[in-house]
Amino acid sequence: MTERKKIIENLLGDEYFHKFLIDSDKECTEFWEQWKNESSLHADCLDAVRIQLLSMQFADQTPLSANKKSTMWSSISEQIDHGNGHSENKAGHGRLRTWLSVAATVSLLVVSFMAYYFVINAPFPGDAMPTRMNEFVVPSGKLSQLHLEDGTEVRLFAGAKISYPEVFEADIREVYIEGEAFFEVSKDPNRPFVVKTKSLVTTALGTSFNVRTFNHSDHCEVSLVTGKVKVEKVEKSSSSLNEIMLAPGEEAVLDAGEISMHSFNIEDKTGWKDGYIILENKDFAESVAILKRWYNVDFIIENQQLVSNKLGTGKFKNQSLENILQSIGYTFDFNFRIEGDNVFVTF
Repeated sequence: MTERKKIIENLLGDEYFHKFLIDSDKECTEFWEQWKNESSLHADCLDAVRIQLLSMQFADQTPLSANKKSTMWSSISEQIDHGNGHSENKAGHGRLRTWLSVAATVSLLVVSFMAYYFVINAPFPGDAMPTRMNEFVVPSGKLSQLHLEDGTEVRLFAGAKISYPEVFEADIREVYIEGEAFFEVSKDPNRPFVVKTKSLVTTALGTSFNVRTFNHSDHCEVSLVTGKVKVEKVEKSSSSLNEIMLAPGEEAVLDAGEISMHSFNIEDKTGWKDGYIILENKDFAESVAILKRWYNVDFIIENQQLVSNKLGTGKFKNQSLENILQSIGYTFDFNFRIEGDNVFVTF
């Protein structure tokens, strides 16, 4: 395979190049402009592929009929046959030879390029999700942010895992979450946004809410900040409530198979997405659980029977674990020492 053909093939299969063609941002544009300026071969290949593919109207991202595919291929053939109207020009001859040599490659790779946008939504057994799924896992002790293809923004807490399709279906947007995440859903009246966890299903249109699940537990919380959502149990019961409609400031809590509705403090529930560790009105056990998630450490508690019933205070941001422990140590009356990933607490 010649270097030119290899470059063209790589461009057709490069997802970041697809973004450059369809929905580029400043960073993406600067990257490809710099790549293009590295050599005349890069420039020739990039311009040729961009002109051909965009002229075939890939940017509309709509399913293609057999007739439209035929029309697109005719357009390619015409460009090959006529050399863009410069057949007497040496550069034109070069491009003509290029497209003659890669015509077969383009005809095959166009299918691959289309598949990136027009994913075949073959379902998993028992579920109607696309087969091409992305999975994103946040490292312990870190926060992360993800932008979905529909414009929805997801903030993810340490240890969270989200599974989502590269392209949402025409009538629904579904994602799967483990851990804790905050969703700011892009409005789309024709496509509900559905967040699935092990135990709850949350359905929204355009809204913002926090979802918190707990490892090895069916306990789950959905806290609504704006808009309106429906929260329903995965495991339905004939003897208890199965779904709840939430208004802003309300949250659904599933515990021991029962779903209930409560009010909540928005800052307390969602402050984590802005980097705040909020220990206000938390007992010692809750405070430890929060710090374990934030700093990815284990706590070894000595003389645990001496733990008081006091509630903690404080809102922290960009603070070291040591500074926070010193602060809450006065409230709960304990001493501590940090050894690697272990925190030893003595009452």
